Amino acid sequence: MRTVAELGYSYIELSPGGVHAVLPASPRDDDKVAELKTVLRETGVQLSSILPLYKWSSPDETERQRPCVLNG
Repeated sequence: MRTVAELGYSYIELSPGGVHAVLPASPRDDDKVAELKTVLRETGVQLSSILPLYKWSSPDETERQRPCVLNG
């Protein structure tokens, strides 16, 4: 986030896999959510969106229907 601010960007779009991405289907880590909010507030960067990923090609229907958490 700090790098985003240093580069002059005001908004960031996150996708799963990074340390800050939190999706509704993933186990929620309240410490990471608090850290993300703190860094956003300190840097002035705003979160524009979080992009969920889906396992469209999986043969398992349940897996195809839920967002993919790449770091878990």
